[in-house]
Amino acid sequence: MTSPSVDTRPERKLFLESLGLASSLKGPFVEIGVRHGRGTRAILEFLDGRNDKRDVYAIDPNKTKRYDKAVGDRVHDIRLCSQDPLAVAAVSGEPAWVWVDSCVCYECALADFDIWGPRIQRHGYLLIHDTDRDRWYDYYQHCTMSDRKPRRCGIVPAMLWAKGLQDFEHVRSVHNMVLLQKICGKTSDWRKRFV
Repeated sequence: MTSPSVDTRPERKLFLESLGLASSLKGPFVEIGVRHGRGTRAILEFLDGRNDKRDVYAIDPNKTKRYDKAVGDRVHDIRLCSQDPLAVAAVSGEPAWVWVDSCVCYECALADFDIWGPRIQRHGYLLIHDTDRDRWYDYYQHCTMSDRKPRRCGIVPAMLWAKGLQDFEHVRSVHNMVLLQKICGKTSDWRKRFV
């Protein structure tokens, strides 16, 4: 199987586990932060292995070549920022699974959670990469919201403040990834793990 852009074997395992959990739900899969398309190909391989023909939305403003013709017409390659209203409107239906692997600055992370959290269907999954708050990251090359200086990861503080995440429950964390499930209406105390 193609390796998604994750750093360790436990992260790959959680990536595949999250796809398996979400595959029992109807609705598209959304990948935010595509870069070279390795994750998208891994998602397609997983779905093909289950004979699942659902759509995959790959959202990233990067203009580099990501795919060959092998991905077919199931991948909607949206070359816009994930917070762009046109990108959000391009995704049809409520996603069963959203993977956020894009800019880690606080401003972008908070915007992604506020925009995409409410879009995910009930019992759907949100998989977040690059959550290690002790790592320093360079700004994402297409970030227009931050001051573009290397900084600590802003995802965890954004998770703590995101209004849309109050409806999510922590499923599992490994190294640099967090998997959440949307439960709607029930406020969980999973955030205490990150304080």
